[in-house]
Amino acid sequence: MPKPSPRGTNVLGIIVLLGLFVVVGYVVMLLGQSYTNTTGTSGALIQVATPQAFDPYPITDPVVVTTINAPPADQNIALPTLNPIANPTPVPMPPADTPYNLTVQGLPGEWNPEDMTKKAPVVLTGTVTKVFPAQWTTPDGLRPKNPWSRDNVDTIYTPVEVTVSELIKGKKYAKRVVDTKLVTLMVLGGVVGKDSVTFTPYDFREGEQVLLFLKDERKSLKFKEDELYEIHAYYKITNDGSLVNFFQAFPGEETFASVRNAATP
Repeated sequence: MPKPSPRGTNVLGIIVLLGLFVVVGYVVMLLGQSYTNTTGTSGALIQVATPQAFDPYPITDPVVVTTINAPPADQNIALPTLNPIANPTPVPMPPADTPYNLTVQGLPGEWNPEDMTKKAPVVLTGTVTKVFPAQWTTPDGLRPKNPWSRDNVDTIYTPVEVTVSELIKGKKYAKRVVDTKLVTLMVLGGVVGKDSVTFTPYDFREGEQVLLFLKDERKSLKFKEDELYEIHAYYKITNDGSLVNFFQAFPGEETFASVRNAATP
């Protein structure tokens, strides 16, 4: 029987190696598309939300977030559900006397003055006549027992008094505004002692002229027996009549015309 030539042996070996490379590559590709996690669920990715220490809004119940590859339409596969982690470790809260400092960054949005006029119960122009010292929203205006507590619902606000120039909308909602030509705003944010809350869209200064879109008065909270109105949106009126706020700017004359038109029943 003739012996195989060395040349034929080398060719056969190369073919075998190429075949192995193809098989290994195919297996790696499959593993990249789908794998089995520790619970035996195919194609699942486990991520755990980890709370940060001293977060004023901590995640108290971490959850397992499951992301899966969608199965083919012709397969009826039961998808995994969200499962809470058993016995999560609570996030430690700071001592009650730790300074409470919170910054809230407002998100820009498409604020259309005409649409806001239709939605807001009260719309008016006026001049900021008094910015009062900030205080807490507690009944006595003082610091809550522990602002870091998960049960705390109070925050810091600054009362701002505005002398009304024109009540564009809301006579039936704002009786005091009609009688006194004054309105007191509940402006989120301020500094009380070592505690502070910063709400970036709001920056009221005495002497400024403003266009205000207000919500109903906050009946559960008063300042010097006056109703407090929460702000839906507001614009400063510049010297040239333009309307500007933290996010946008509008030409004054045209915008006022559309606002007054939208306020007409």
